[in-house]
Amino acid sequence: MKKIIILLTLIIFSCGSRKVTTDKLQITKDSAVAAISEVKLDVNKKIVDSTNILVVLENEEFVITPIDTSKAIIVNGKIFKNVVISAKKNKSSSLYTNTNKVAETKRMDSSSASVASNKTQVISNSRISDKKESIMSSLLIYFLIILFLIILRIVYKKIM
Repeated sequence: MKKIIILLTLIIFSCGSRKVTTDKLQITKDSAVAAISEVKLDVNKKIVDSTNILVVLENEEFVITPIDTSKAIIVNGKIFKNVVISAKKNKSSSLYTNTNKVAETKRMDSSSASVASNKTQVISNSRISDKKESIMSSLLIYFLIILFLIILRIVYKKIM
């Protein structure tokens, strides 16, 4: 009788089915930002230097010779006798011109760019355990209740 009870309890508890599901959730986020900036500077410098020198020379030379040397000559209100008159006039003028022109142009260009990258990785694992009872286990419970009642009835009949 003890062997039958032990055997029946093993059958009752081993008849259920069990379903197991495993889930794990892992989220990984990576983000990177790269900034690139470029500055370009152009400088143009133009220098114009000019020097002009203008020299003007005027030379006048004249010679007065009398045709008859025995007669007197009157030049500018002065009386001259037996003379050869020569005169030189030198006139010199110079013009010095110096011109400096400086032109400077600056140009600055700047450009910037940024690159952003986001990376999200989701790994999901979960574990769900679902145990379903079979019809045999519910029938076994009813069978045990009925058996217990029968045993109680037999025990009370012997006592009375």
